[in-house]
Amino acid sequence: MNLNGKFDTWGIHHNLLIGGDYTRINMRNTYAYSQESPILDAVSPDYSLLIANISNPNRLSRNGQDEGWGGFYFQDQLELPYKLHVLAGFRYDDATNTTWTQDLYFSNPARALQPYTPVSNHDTAVKPRFGVLWQPAKELSLYANYVENFGLSQGHNADNTPLPPVTAEQYEGGIKTELFDGRFTGSLAWFDITKQNLAIADTSPLGLQTGAYRAIGEVRNRGVELDLAGEVLPGWRMIGNYSYIDSRVTRDSDFNGGTGSIGNRLPNVPRNSASFWNTYEFLDTELRGLKFGAGVVLRDQRQGDLNNDLQLPGYATVDLMAGYGIKLGKTKLSTQINAYNILDKHYYESTPGSQSLPAIGYGIMPGAPTTVMGLVRLEF
Repeated sequence: MNLNGKFDTWGIHHNLLIGGDYTRINMRNTYAYSQESPILDAVSPDYSLLIANISNPNRLSRNGQDEGWGGFYFQDQLELPYKLHVLAGFRYDDATNTTWTQDLYFSNPARALQPYTPVSNHDTAVKPRFGVLWQPAKELSLYANYVENFGLSQGHNADNTPLPPVTAEQYEGGIKTELFDGRFTGSLAWFDITKQNLAIADTSPLGLQTGAYRAIGEVRNRGVELDLAGEVLPGWRMIGNYSYIDSRVTRDSDFNGGTGSIGNRLPNVPRNSASFWNTYEFLDTELRGLKFGAGVVLRDQRQGDLNNDLQLPGYATVDLMAGYGIKLGKTKLSTQINAYNILDKHYYESTPGSQSLPAIGYGIMPGAPTTVMGLVRLEF
């Protein structure tokens, strides 16, 4: 729910926004697995070992999460003389999160329905946001902003106390342009994002025993992003994107009192990534409504774990599309077919288990093979 109002005071135009929201989440999950799950080789995995293991589970685990999150926000965007725009506001959050885990052992009925201890935490925060934009010419805008963020902790320490909430600060500045009556747009942005208290697996003896987590002191993502889009010729459009991200752990300590992962790169964050896509649509001939497209996605090498012991190689995938749209009276019929990874490139997309421990192995998500999807849409 929000309220929006526009008014003037002393020659300054205001665009005021006031609102609030509330979210409630209740989740229950049940997992069947074996305590002797095999570790698969990342290069040449033998999935038959895993299938045989899953078919004979000896443990049932149940877990749940109850989350309630409410917030209130206020911001005012001011239009000042000399094409200057200023935004200022804040958000208040009140959040409660309760998680629990319960085990039933198939192999030992006497231990069935083990008691559990819920882990609950309640956090509140007030986070500001500020921004400024200057438009010296119609085709050019310069901007800068600062935002703080807040997120509930997801996990618990080895002593079953909740982790502290995740907080973040973001600085961003850049330039935007729009040329040739809007047929070409471009932006170049610099950003610096710092997060505190990200949850990772606890490698202490007690943490290994309880499956607990610990909070990283601070991580930083700093880099630049370039976006370009334009109509090269009538019907022919191109979109390109490039980003460079220096992602590092900047503050940390482990259970031995050491420096933890300071200086290491965060998992699954490529240093360089880019994409390029272009489409052509026939506008005037008997083929009017027919559209073709092709593009490529490129990702640099990424770290597979926080210790930086595992690297996922870079990759490039090629996608194609074709579509056709026609009007049938007052109804518009659109059809489209998309083909992803048409060269059937074998690559590794990410490590969802990047916070796992080397002692129990890593989870690696392979990229999807060649995939074809179709769409038919009617607009009345």
